[in-house]
Amino acid sequence: MIAALELENNTTVLDEIYDQFAAEGSYVAMRRACETFRLMRNRMRAVEWIGFCQHHVATHPVREILCRHLPLTQTFRSRRKQVEQELVAIAREKSHPSILSVDHLAAIKGDRRFDFVYVTDLFDTLDESTGTKLLGRLLQMLQPAGRLLVANPAPELLEAAYLEACLDVILQCRSEEEMAALTALVPEQQISSQCIYRDEAGGTVFLEIQRAAKPLR
Repeated sequence: MIAALELENNTTVLDEIYDQFAAEGSYVAMRRACETFRLMRNRMRAVEWIGFCQHHVATHPVREILCRHLPLTQTFRSRRKQVEQELVAIAREKSHPSILSVDHLAAIKGDRRFDFVYVTDLFDTLDESTGTKLLGRLLQMLQPAGRLLVANPAPELLEAAYLEACLDVILQCRSEEEMAALTALVPEQQISSQCIYRDEAGGTVFLEIQRAAKPLR
């Protein structure tokens, strides 16, 4: 009985979000929708949240409105399309020296080094184990005194729960402490300096590492 009542309440929440778009305009309604989804995800168990997204959000008419109004919707759709196009280009031009992707990391010659590596829209798709291993590999690709900059969504990102509910985009959001943990497999002598900070909005955490100036043996 409790489960049924909870389910009814969750469906009612979607109805309320739907009505807010008609009464208050898209900006206010969208922000409230994002806040509501975040609260719901926080109070649900993982299996309950997944079931809610799959069986209720996916079939409710509010989903179409949410996907149409939030700017991040187009951002993620465009990014997905861009990645697909990049992969096609890479597949056709693998021999081109200026085209690099994660797929090429294992194939890059050991003596190939870079002054700066910037990583975005990648670590938020990786678990801690995979992210830690990849970060170590990226540091090995730097020139002595080269810099690595990794961007990752913060746990406080307002739209994270919305993206899970409406777009099936599950981000691996990370705090400053969790970003620092990605360097766990990197020997201290390989790092000259390291800093972690956020952007002005507070929604993105940056990990910036400078490799040691002396060549590593």
